[in-house]
Amino acid sequence: MEAKEDEESTIIGVIFRRTIRASYASIDLITSPEENCSSLSTSKNHYVALIQFHDVEKITDSRTYIRRECKLGSKIKLRGIMRNNRFQVQLQYISSTNGQSCTNGTFTGLEIIQRQALDMIQCQQAREKYYPKFEKEVKEKIKVDTHSQSNNRQISMSKKKQKNTEGTGHGGGVGKRKQGEIVRDFLLRLIFHEKLSDTKEKNIVSSKDRFVDLSSDKLGDLDVNDMRKTVDYLNEGSGVLDVAGGSGHLSLALSLYGIKSTVIDPRQTVGKLPARDRKALRKAIKSSQSKTVDGDDSKTMESKKVNILPPPMEFKAMRAWFAKRPDGIDSEFREGQPSNAGDECSENELPVCTMCSPVLASCSAIIALHPDEATGDIVDFAVENKLPFVVVPCCVFSRLFPFRFIPSKDGGDQQKLVSTYDDLIEYLVSKHPSIRMSKLDFDGANTAIWSTFS
Repeated sequence: MEAKEDEESTIIGVIFRRTIRASYASIDLITSPEENCSSLSTSKNHYVALIQFHDVEKITDSRTYIRRECKLGSKIKLRGIMRNNRFQVQLQYISSTNGQSCTNGTFTGLEIIQRQALDMIQCQQAREKYYPKFEKEVKEKIKVDTHSQSNNRQISMSKKKQKNTEGTGHGGGVGKRKQGEIVRDFLLRLIFHEKLSDTKEKNIVSSKDRFVDLSSDKLGDLDVNDMRKTVDYLNEGSGVLDVAGGSGHLSLALSLYGIKSTVIDPRQTVGKLPARDRKALRKAIKSSQSKTVDGDDSKTMESKKVNILPPPMEFKAMRAWFAKRPDGIDSEFREGQPSNAGDECSENELPVCTMCSPVLASCSAIIALHPDEATGDIVDFAVENKLPFVVVPCCVFSRLFPFRFIPSKDGGDQQKLVSTYDDLIEYLVSKHPSIRMSKLDFDGANTAIWSTFS
């Protein structure tokens, strides 16, 4: 049965590729395994199924079920909705009456029909058919000469170095806290020169070149008065949104400069900094409360900067989800007490951020450091509402987003699937004429996508 867009339907196919993540699984199916895999039609026989785990209590069981039951070559039946070129399935858990652990029949939306409907050779042929570029790269890596132990060591070291090269990884050896400070300083320079400077750099966004150098070497550091003016601008409304902020290291950097921020992330531990960073924030807050400003001219520039800025503050934390809100979360509990970086909090004590939350409508800017799956939606929201934003993309997730395309380099009407980091950057920049990109001073994925819509 061919799945139709936005209609609930059932598909039966054989798994030839799968990826399992924390809250979802991506499974590639072919629906005509009896035919030769190399002769199948891409559009009619290939489905990418996104299986989402929405039962918070049973996420671990859901992942285990997929790993154990959905083997390569297994024939399965899925019940779901085709949306944006993905067949979306809600994996629902049904509690067992005898209290035993989950077995076949305890999950709805997925049914195992036959094991080993295809062997590994046929699965490999299917991967070569539908993902030819990826399989070619894998084969080329296998051909590398690894006869001697010294050569093995060199290959191992080269892989380690790749983690710190431009466009890969989450920042190499630079800690999350330092990365947060770099992004914060970039945001301050951007807002001041684009929004507040009397001698505004008019050629920054008007330039046809999409790449703009906004480093401190190019623009210089802000003096204390410019810094205070910029901080006051960012503190308007609900302050800065730190989307997909995880533990909150980016919000920590903002908080130390007295900038209001709210970190938003689906994790239960959203905004819960490591102990040493929580201690640093508490110490800064306590120190600012005990100090009084005096007229001592011997103060250094750094201490004057601290005095002219608002005192450090705790940041807020809210939960939001990439897809549907998991069952069991109170939909009426939208806004709550500000979370602080140190308090222990249960899942339902954290406020839930929805599209009608006031924090979204009144924010002054949006920032996101390596937001993974949320990257595209963050840029779309900022563009739609003309909100200043800085996003540092990282992972591409091409199988999770098979509907992302950029124009083909060959020209014409053909489009190319977004499958590399450079493709993702090009795709995001094309969302609005004012969007520019800049490099940040750390290794790994360090390209910042930004706009102030000025």
